[in-house]
Amino acid sequence: MLALTTVLFFVAVAGVDNGPWAILFASVVFVPAVAFVQIRPLRMSRWLSGGCGLVAVGFVIDAVMTGEVLRMAGAAFAGLCTFAIGRLGPESAEEATD
Repeated sequence: MLALTTVLFFVAVAGVDNGPWAILFASVVFVPAVAFVQIRPLRMSRWLSGGCGLVAVGFVIDAVMTGEVLRMAGAAFAGLCTFAIGRLGPESAEEATD
């Protein structure tokens, strides 16, 4: 999960000169993701998948504001990360306990 949020962060950093929203939202997701690795809350996958959805919205805002089609590819990747992180986590608290 941290690897996917790290990739999203670096993709957003690559286009920071053209649009600030993706990097803003990616920073909001990346910093808690680093803390979640240490804490391991039960709802970590839900929170991070929701955050990746927020990053996708940031990429869409940047694409609309700048007219760059490549930013929509970032939004698609963020949407894919949202789905992947949602599938990685446990469905309920009972499954999360080992």
